[in-house]
Amino acid sequence: MAHTSVLLSILMTSLFASTASAAIVRHTFNVGNRTVHKLCEKQVITVVNGRLPGPIIRVHEGDELIILVLNNSPYNLTIHWHGIFQIRSQWSDGPAYVTQCPILPGNSYTYRFKIIGQEGTLWWHAHFSWLRATVYGPLIIRPPRGRSYPYVKPHKEIPILLGEWFNRNVVDIEMEAQAVGVVPDESVAFTFNGQTGDLYPCSNRPKDTYKLDVVQGKTYLLRIINAALNNQLFFKIANHELTVVAIDALYTNPYETDVVVLGPGQTTDVLFTANQRMGNYYMAAHPYASGVGVPFDNTTTRGIVRYHGAKKSSVPEMPVLPAFNDTPTAFKFYSNLTGLTTGPHWIDFPREVDKHMFITIGLGISDCGANATCNSTFGPQFRLSANMNNESLRFPTTTSLLEAFYYGEQGIYTEDFPDRPAIEFDYTSNNLSSSLLYTPKGTRVTKVPFNTTVQVVLQNTALIVAESHPIHLHGFNFYVLKQGFGNYNEERDGKNFNFVNPQMRNTIAVPGGGWAVIRFRLDRPDPRIGDFGRGEHRRDFGRVAFNQIVSPNFIGLFDDPPEELGKQGLIMGEGSPDAQPSFIFGATNVLSANEVGLVHPSTVGYDSSRAADSEEAEAVAVIREMEATLGRGMKRVMVLTDCRRLVSAFEMGSTNLSWRALTLAPKMLFLAGRFHEFRFQFINRSFNFEAHALAALGACSPAFSLFEPNEASDLVNSAIFVLPSGA
Repeated sequence: MAHTSVLLSILMTSLFASTASAAIVRHTFNVGNRTVHKLCEKQVITVVNGRLPGPIIRVHEGDELIILVLNNSPYNLTIHWHGIFQIRSQWSDGPAYVTQCPILPGNSYTYRFKIIGQEGTLWWHAHFSWLRATVYGPLIIRPPRGRSYPYVKPHKEIPILLGEWFNRNVVDIEMEAQAVGVVPDESVAFTFNGQTGDLYPCSNRPKDTYKLDVVQGKTYLLRIINAALNNQLFFKIANHELTVVAIDALYTNPYETDVVVLGPGQTTDVLFTANQRMGNYYMAAHPYASGVGVPFDNTTTRGIVRYHGAKKSSVPEMPVLPAFNDTPTAFKFYSNLTGLTTGPHWIDFPREVDKHMFITIGLGISDCGANATCNSTFGPQFRLSANMNNESLRFPTTTSLLEAFYYGEQGIYTEDFPDRPAIEFDYTSNNLSSSLLYTPKGTRVTKVPFNTTVQVVLQNTALIVAESHPIHLHGFNFYVLKQGFGNYNEERDGKNFNFVNPQMRNTIAVPGGGWAVIRFRLDRPDPRIGDFGRGEHRRDFGRVAFNQIVSPNFIGLFDDPPEELGKQGLIMGEGSPDAQPSFIFGATNVLSANEVGLVHPSTVGYDSSRAADSEEAEAVAVIREMEATLGRGMKRVMVLTDCRRLVSAFEMGSTNLSWRALTLAPKMLFLAGRFHEFRFQFINRSFNFEAHALAALGACSPAFSLFEPNEASDLVNSAIFVLPSGA
């Protein structure tokens, strides 16, 4: 309990300290399709605000971010804020079917979260299907206003996003592979900030190559992000040394190197000084591919570092990149990074472990599925799938994991994810029995108490192929205690962990044919699904969720679901209230996005037989009388603020209704409170004011005040319900 008090004290101190100079930073992401010409091909891609990469988000530690996502693409999608803690904002993390259902085409969603206890380079990306290939961008967190970096101030900061390019629609590539149960096609190029460079076909135009202009003698901070789907990448600048100062928005002890390697989803901040002779120099990147016999995109992208004053005709020097299979160089880089214990936000790692897990990671085969024809090498009845402890995740289809946890829904997941594989074997052997390949699919999580310290051995397997796998922990950082090759052996490998200054990350590339030991504490005072899973490079994920048991003492420290959180297939969107015979609908899990929204006449029904007593029955009767009076006059519900200060304005078609009828409001709200206890059933039926009104009132709390709007207001002949912020 003492530790919990200290934790809360630190959290509150951080909150108050950052609030003093905090700002609200707003962005609008308009996601849509765009036609581009690249690599001799004309292609339609999905991007944000017409750009690849998408917009740069720049904030200071302590700021609040509000991002409205308008999905004008033809695909379902969500946006994940890779590496953000999401303290009291777990609903904004973004992984589809984990914390929310997808945003449907033509609809919108607003992500709201504060940047608390973090600074450095993170990024955002689509978290549905393969849209991440073109829907991504940097999220740069600077120190709080008035505090500098723990290293020399750079002359300029430059985000460098390493991406992949496909010559076909990425969603089609993924879906075609899924239809027959095989590995999707590889990319055909890599990119620097969306540009392929001049080594590819039809790429000799100046605009095809990214250029970085520098001044001789100046020091620059490169914020490098690996946004590739499933490729580790080497990065190098000809004739220049690099100093690593941070990884995954966590400061490191300065590490001198001439080459950087990043796994998918990782970020690395490096300082480099333009201290060479006047001229031009290539920066280049190509894959580190550890899987023997695994097809990969063996190409190189490059950009140009141009010294100010150098002759334009100067031929750039090309760096010598490591070979694609140079494991010693990659492992040296990964294993030599250490945490800056004197830096901001460093937290001493927990010495005592409450829960040990041993998780194998690899590929397997699962049932092809009904109404599918697979074409894998293992037969028409099987498809390839990724797994953890021989379990492959089946996503929910009716709700998200977090909603199911929050509402206590049964049958969505089971709390029995194994701490160890059911069968232990020689994980990295090249001669494994085919009987080990079959992977059942399910939705299993592990349930742990709040403030649990977890140590996980991540063990790659050689089933089908031995390759490196990216692992990302949503909402938390972890300490990397040790990495190695072969089968992890506790007696041999459990010694000499780095307990002095271990590197901290949110994403790790587990060595191919090897293992990594990580440790973390589930210490957020909110209920969350700590989603710990492989990168989104395959649709059949291996994944485990950490479902925390939260003490009642912490109930006031997390937020209710946002009003616009939507069910799959019924997420609210923007539109005119007069456009269709459609009606606004307010509920705990479905409310209007961007203040005004529409939904077709698929509404929530209420069976009056559920009334438990005469008080409820009377409330129902009153509301039905209102419905008869109003007819179909109610046009819209306008959500003006968040759930804890919900203001819903009902525009009425009739001016004759006396709002004195709402003297029975306590009884109505009593009934609405009962609504809050069960999920609404969606049925096709005509508009029902009773259901709408009760759902809106019950969306947050059975406590509100009622007042008439000013006659000069735009909401004449309306009534406004206000839930106090303390509700």
